[in-house]
Amino acid sequence: MSRRKVLFIEDRQQDRRAFNEIMRVRGFEVFSANSIAEARELATKHWDEIDVAVLDMRLELYPDAVGSNNNVTGADIGIETKRNNSCFPPEILINSAYAEIDYYRLALKLGVAAYLSKLEKGNIIDVVRHVKVLALRHALNGENPRTAKHIARIASQSQSPSDAILRFCQEVLKPEMEACLEVPFVVLFSNGDRTENCADNASLPAGSNKLYHTLQALTHGRGNATNPFVLESNKLLNGDLDDEQSVSLRERLNGAAFLPLTISPELRLSIGILQEGELGTPEDALPISKILAQYLRPTVLENMLSIWSQWTKIRTLRYNTAKLCLFVGQELKDALPQGEDGGGLAADSLMHLNNIAEDLSDTGELLTHIEKKQWADKEDQVVSAREVIKEAWESVAPEGGESREGFVIEGDCAVPADRDDMEVITSRLLHWFVQRRATGPFEVKPLISVKCEAADSGPTIIFEDTSYRLDARLRADMFAPFAQSVTIPFMSSSRKNYAESEVKSIGRYLPLYVAKMLVEGRYLGVLEDRSDDIRRHSFGNRIVMQFPLNR
Repeated sequence: MSRRKVLFIEDRQQDRRAFNEIMRVRGFEVFSANSIAEARELATKHWDEIDVAVLDMRLELYPDAVGSNNNVTGADIGIETKRNNSCFPPEILINSAYAEIDYYRLALKLGVAAYLSKLEKGNIIDVVRHVKVLALRHALNGENPRTAKHIARIASQSQSPSDAILRFCQEVLKPEMEACLEVPFVVLFSNGDRTENCADNASLPAGSNKLYHTLQALTHGRGNATNPFVLESNKLLNGDLDDEQSVSLRERLNGAAFLPLTISPELRLSIGILQEGELGTPEDALPISKILAQYLRPTVLENMLSIWSQWTKIRTLRYNTAKLCLFVGQELKDALPQGEDGGGLAADSLMHLNNIAEDLSDTGELLTHIEKKQWADKEDQVVSAREVIKEAWESVAPEGGESREGFVIEGDCAVPADRDDMEVITSRLLHWFVQRRATGPFEVKPLISVKCEAADSGPTIIFEDTSYRLDARLRADMFAPFAQSVTIPFMSSSRKNYAESEVKSIGRYLPLYVAKMLVEGRYLGVLEDRSDDIRRHSFGNRIVMQFPLNR
């Protein structure tokens, strides 16, 4: 995980040095300005990568604070930079010794998270705490593109809302808290009458525990949005909590501050900051917990609701699509003539309609199986990606010598998947790329390439071509059912040639949606467009498929 980055605009040199040293020891990268000109330059250059900007108001001690710069404030620089950037903005903190009304107005205009006073005792430590928590909020913000992408992936791969929340805590919340806070913590998750430690960095017992359940009840009964619950272990009732593990755990958690986060009556979270732990924290648990309550609680709840909403939407869409495909496919089969004369339809047209009916029916059944988890006992199968892809290419490649060329496959990897599923996935992906072949630059030979890699995280298969890159808005809808993201250009001018080399109809309907549902819905993998990663030229589409090693 990359280092967190802070912009620090402060005209006092000794304050800059102190802050820089404290934050760098904690793993943060600090951009510190020595003048107004440098402050503007750093803000402009790094705005899209900064997590938190700490701005002083009066900058009168800077060497260039004269003339037209005499009344420039840190907030002015922030407003200028924010106005000229459309990227996801950093969190902003004002730290000033002055509390003038005009300064407050500027802070409101800038949308700062907090306005801290330099005159308060322990100001520098307070600023550090705010920066750490604001960096965490910035990382977890649902509008952060990286987080939004991860949340969408969790929603698509999870089997239930509770499973999705657990994965969020383990895959997103825990690593971000470790990177930003540098304090020992534990995240407790309750589903009904069962409470477990779903994420921690203090080597606490994993899984469910009676003490965890008691703590969760106390946290949600006594804690609130502004005042976390602080555990005093000597006040806990004895009885069921007197076993050796509970006594040891009570000692470890004594003085810990817990922030309650209620998702629903059945699903509850709490984030506990430990007073002491293996990491060794120089500060009390309560102050950092209160700042977490101030900033983090709404953000985490928004993430939870977003995951739940997306999970529900995906399941509903999959269910409705399955029913639609089954109904339309069967209706089309029943409507098509069965006699030898084809009811007057041309043989090619009848075959085409039959293929459509079969594909719709197969798609509906496949989606239904994913939704109900009705698949055969093939969980332990492993297939060669190279073999399946070669066979899939033979089934979808255009007729004719030259048109079947322009295909390259590199490497191989063992994919933990059912062979039939892999044939469906790869044939539909390759069919999509075949449809794109005619859209590339005139001077570039059409090429579809597939690269198989046995990565540490699991087998990865990269599909790439040389066609013109689809518009970002089209690519955003590529994996939606019935999306019209594939267009065949120049058909009116070359209809005859196109008809003569028309590709087979296998995988012609719902191609990318079905592939994605199989990869992510059944195998908990990833299938996504990463065309923007291609930087060596302005054309080309790329789709990346990854499978986890263990499911």
